Amino acid sequence: MIVASHRRSGTHFLMQALRLTFGRKLLLHKTHSLASEVRTPAARIEYIGGEQTAVTGPPQQEPILYIVRDVRDCLTSSYHWWRTSMESQCGGILPHFRDVTPAAYIRGAVRLETVPTPHPGCGVNQAHIDLGIFADPAGFWARHVAGYLGQGVPVIRYEDLLRQPRKTLRDAAGRLGLARPWFPRAPRRLVGHDPRKGVIGDHRMLFDAATLRLIDERAGAVMAALGYGPF
Repeated sequence: MIVASHRRSGTHFLMQALRLTFGRKLLLHKTHSLASEVRTPAARIEYIGGEQTAVTGPPQQEPILYIVRDVRDCLTSSYHWWRTSMESQCGGILPHFRDVTPAAYIRGAVRLETVPTPHPGCGVNQAHIDLGIFADPAGFWARHVAGYLGQGVPVIRYEDLLRQPRKTLRDAAGRLGLARPWFPRAPRRLVGHDPRKGVIGDHRMLFDAATLRLIDERAGAVMAALGYGPF
């Protein structure tokens, strides 16, 4: 199974929940690739063991499960990610974030036309940059999510996984054709690459009202389609 997501959406948390619930026989991969590229050799697939590889053979045929997180919290975590992570450092992205405020990040102050230092440890490709991963992060989130919604891929909300893990995992099992688990389980602590807080509503500590309105302008329609509350 391929677990797809926008960065900083609780991907590893979901993968660990799937492993705890269904066992290690459920082979899991993850990707932050766009829906338009996930079935192509251009997709970047990361195995759960941590080894990263670009898919160069036939397109992956595994079922896809998408995890989504409130764009406000997702971009809160993304802002810190680009300012501190090894991925950002390896790609030469990190220096462009040093003096960027949270509001400026959402406005698109980071204007990169390409990855400054192409490196296998950096998963940002040209398609992501062209779609605004830095120039329009809220719009990019909306386009990333909408691409998977448009393909009818089953979606799990990170917030539901935190609040109702058993129901969420049982519902996912039904949509994916997996055996209904008797004892669905979620991790007791955060897992993944440099997890931060993982809490719901963390954006309140970072973005002011004007910035939240801008996020709403660029991503509010997709948020509403997913059943998230108003800004």
